[in-house]
Amino acid sequence: MMFSSLGMFSGTFAGLLVVGNLSSLVQESGLSEVQAVFAVMLFSVGNASARIIWGFIFDRIGSVSIPLSLLLFSLTTLFFLVGGPSLTLVLVLVGFLGFSFGANFVLYAAVIAHAYPLHYFSSLYPLCFLAYGMAGLLGPAIGGALRDLSGSYRLSLMLCLFLVTISAILLFAKRRSLNGRYKP
Repeated sequence: MMFSSLGMFSGTFAGLLVVGNLSSLVQESGLSEVQAVFAVMLFSVGNASARIIWGFIFDRIGSVSIPLSLLLFSLTTLFFLVGGPSLTLVLVLVGFLGFSFGANFVLYAAVIAHAYPLHYFSSLYPLCFLAYGMAGLLGPAIGGALRDLSGSYRLSLMLCLFLVTISAILLFAKRRSLNGRYKP
């Protein structure tokens, strides 16, 4: 349960840090205000489509999809860090970020439902979802504060990359140590 909460926290922390600062973040990458609005829309479309697609992926490959979703977020964030991407690349990456963010709300619920007897779900998932609440309080504020301190979103994105990558490694290691008997 602790690992699911850690994964939910890091995935939603990174997603909320990005979406809470998305307009100014993409404008810093060279997009206009109108293009920034379009970027926010793409994040939302990615988020919504992820909930369907990641459910399908989970049904096919199981709990291994959680670290994969977090690694996808890390990779897309890493592309932002490279700097100077084209308008098209920024918009594609924003869609992927939304897609990775949406994964959190499907995958952790599915893992808990599969790992524990169903009658425990209503007690366990709220604990995991509490991590989302903490991420909502911390992610956007820390992202903005790091931007104010450093003058760019590079440090904020590096923090996201670090948190998500460490969580993905821990979740994958936890899964492997149990030889497929995954308990979040």
